[in-house]
Amino acid sequence: MAVPRGGGLAVVLVILAGFLYLSLLVNGDFLYIWPILAGVLLLAAVSWLDDLKNLHIKWRLPAQFIAVAAGLYAVHPMAGNFPVFIPLWLGIAALLVGWIWFINLYNFMDGIDGITGMESISIAMGIAMVTVINYQLPQEIEFYASVIGAAALGFLLWNWPPARIFMGDVGSIPLGFILGWLLIEIALRGHWAEALLIPAYYLADSGYTISKRLCEKKKIWQAHSEHFYQQAVRGGKSHGKTVTMIIALNIILLGLAAAAGFYPMGKLLFLAIGYGLTALLMLYFHRVVYE
Repeated sequence: MAVPRGGGLAVVLVILAGFLYLSLLVNGDFLYIWPILAGVLLLAAVSWLDDLKNLHIKWRLPAQFIAVAAGLYAVHPMAGNFPVFIPLWLGIAALLVGWIWFINLYNFMDGIDGITGMESISIAMGIAMVTVINYQLPQEIEFYASVIGAAALGFLLWNWPPARIFMGDVGSIPLGFILGWLLIEIALRGHWAEALLIPAYYLADSGYTISKRLCEKKKIWQAHSEHFYQQAVRGGKSHGKTVTMIIALNIILLGLAAAAGFYPMGKLLFLAIGYGLTALLMLYFHRVVYE
């Protein structure tokens, strides 16, 4: 029996409804968040067409550029928080490229049952946790992260191995956009280490794999199965066991992110520990192929 795709559309609609409710009735900040909502709608529409007709990258990438450029309007007031040695134009350009990259890595990593729903919950929980620990952060960040986590949990109940529905690009692309925005929000307010720790597995696995494919002169936008978690599945690990191991790592990463909030002087140490453990899990996934 074929598993239906496009389940991410329901996730996006729930998130949009939650964001609208919070911005209009709770926070009163609709003018602040409208670029994010517009970006989500644009990416969801283009990604829906991509799921149906496999759009060329010449259509997908400009849509991502427009969405992120609009989204930067929401974070631009914080651009003054760049270190003094980084020119404003360079900082904004880095945000533009990094945000687009995060959107695509989120799509690249959606390769086995349960992984995107699980990671979305983990990242959303991490962002909410950082906001709670650091009370000077705007409370709406916690609210928006909670909406994303709740929507992802509802989807995960249907996507946990063996999946009964798949997310598709219509879900993974907008999710990467929204979560990337919230990570930028906390990073520009001084919590850069936490913003790097919370999604560490996704950043490390996709970063290494795509860099390797670039060096091999492969088209990085084409579908493949070279990610470390995919190697583990090919080596005999079930989808459920592979995702569960990433969950265990994410719990540790969230603990390190919390520690970075309580002990700012140790941020570099916590980053080193987090990415060291992430590298060990990736190495384990790689070795499973040869066992």
